[in-house]
Amino acid sequence: MLKSVPHLKRGTGKYDGAFRVLDDVLYDVCRDHPDHTDVTSVLAKLWLIGRTFTTGIERAVESDGSLGSALITLADHMLKNGRQLNQLFGELRAITDLTESNAEQIVALHGQFLRILGKRTRRPPRSFASKYLHFHCRAVPLYDRNAVMKLNRIVPWKLVTTECNIPRGADERCGYFMMHFLTLRRANPKLSVRELDGHLLAK
Repeated sequence: MLKSVPHLKRGTGKYDGAFRVLDDVLYDVCRDHPDHTDVTSVLAKLWLIGRTFTTGIERAVESDGSLGSALITLADHMLKNGRQLNQLFGELRAITDLTESNAEQIVALHGQFLRILGKRTRRPPRSFASKYLHFHCRAVPLYDRNAVMKLNRIVPWKLVTTECNIPRGADERCGYFMMHFLTLRRANPKLSVRELDGHLLAK
């Protein structure tokens, strides 16, 4: 069945060339500022990740209309939950690569993060959550509408060969996305998670 799943080449053309340096900057920021009880660290990461990847997070948070007020509101909420977030991200950082054995753990951590954010957002910020998690841990695939649509085209459900149990409290959409992504990864074991993301995000 894996023979029907596309084999992708390393490198993603225009997307790879345009964003590789930017990715490196975001990885460095999250590595050097992992704490979620420090306001400067949280604000910097929210601004850089939320706006660079047009995650729509600001539209999901109530704003008073002033510049950046939505992100400031979300940052304040994250700081109030800073110890819990530090524990969550500490567990996440222990994961070095995406495998079938740790996929369920990643989906569970994504779900925990969504529940924390959900106390201050109008809707589940799946895209923002996955991208924020990814730059703290490269094993987390980038979830957004375009990636989902393209992944479903190249790995339709009938070709999905890898199951990922969706833990209680986790987000079902992200769980099913993970199953499709794992199948693509199995067919392309030499490509990193980010390289596969590049193919899914590239036009």
